[in-house]
Amino acid sequence: MPTAKEQGYAVFGSPFVGVAVAKGVPQAAIDRLRAAVAEVAKDKDFREKALKTATEIDYLPAKEFGEVWARDWKTYRPMLQGK
Repeated sequence: MPTAKEQGYAVFGSPFVGVAVAKGVPQAAIDRLRAAVAEVAKDKDFREKALKTATEIDYLPAKEFGEVWARDWKTYRPMLQGK
């Protein structure tokens, strides 16, 4: 099977994980969740355990994560839709 690049798609990046909430969640709850995720992402013990599973923690605040998400969607959308 040809790779994405061999099929003419310019792909880059690596897998990522993010946290999303439904529309209508109160801003106070979103702010609290963001703060908690940021705190966990900085925790030395958590980071060390993640590395043992070959997972590198590279926390991005919401705005920056949204930019990565948008960039990757724009890049991968044609491939995912078979265009």
